[in-house]
Amino acid sequence: MKDISSELPILRSRYHRLIDLFKGNGIANIRDYVEYKIKDPKVEYDTLESCIELLKDEKIRAEFHVNFKKFLQSLDIIIPNSAATEFIPMLKAFAHIHNCAKHRYKDNTVNLMGAGEKVRKLINKHLIALDIDPKIEAIELLSPDFYASVGKNKSVKAKASEMEHAIRKHCKVNFDNDPALYRYFSEKLQAIIEAYELEVEEKYRQLSLLTEEITDGRQNKSQDSPFLGLLLIKLQDAGKNYDFPEETLKNINEIMHKIIEKLRKTIGIVDFWTKPNERERLIGEIDDILLASGIIDIIEIKEQIASDFVDLAKNRHHELLR
Repeated sequence: MKDISSELPILRSRYHRLIDLFKGNGIANIRDYVEYKIKDPKVEYDTLESCIELLKDEKIRAEFHVNFKKFLQSLDIIIPNSAATEFIPMLKAFAHIHNCAKHRYKDNTVNLMGAGEKVRKLINKHLIALDIDPKIEAIELLSPDFYASVGKNKSVKAKASEMEHAIRKHCKVNFDNDPALYRYFSEKLQAIIEAYELEVEEKYRQLSLLTEEITDGRQNKSQDSPFLGLLLIKLQDAGKNYDFPEETLKNINEIMHKIIEKLRKTIGIVDFWTKPNERERLIGEIDDILLASGIIDIIEIKEQIASDFVDLAKNRHHELLR
């Protein structure tokens, strides 16, 4: 049990810490916003967007999350004492910012886990009043509800921001499953951001097109494609030639077929991935296939390519064994 009179100064201190976090990073009217003193709807919306934009920075977002949870902890101790009443508007406003950041940046680490039941009930009731379902996690890029989620943003800038971060997270999460494809998508995303930084409408249009391209995935659905793509980016990264003539590409495709067959026959062994010796043997066999290619640029980095192929096979285990 805690004495409310001793917790109240802590609550005030934690509230001021939240205010200082936003104010110190350029949100001058944050106190008016969270205390519902702003009467102009446009100014109110712009302030909310400024707060969300600030939380684009992962370090600041993490700091906000920690400080908000501490604020909730103190408030939960004081509720239902009347001393908590003055802090309820701030609770609602910061909770809205918190929830918006979670969805804008597709960051499920921003959550209310561990918060007291009393404050969670107040927050959930407030979010429901704003037509926000507090039970819904951040909606991902390939979700059938993604475009509906993006459409809830009032400004094109906010829509573009949510789409940008959904693409960024999707590429990060799926990179190991197809490094070449998701490097391409990541580089294209960065090019769009740099090219259309000041043209919000066009940025949103280009991001929408990229989202459609990502949704479609690889045009070539063969099991060789991710491995061939990985081979080419490994050559590129090593400063080797990766723009081969047609005859050499034909030879490489034949090599890839042999490697895929070798992978399919080998990784299906019971508990294969728990057997380091079997893994090393497989790397050696792929190394031999690459050596037999006679392509100098590949031979010079064949050990790394063979090891990376086996890592990729582990990530694509189920696809290879279909």
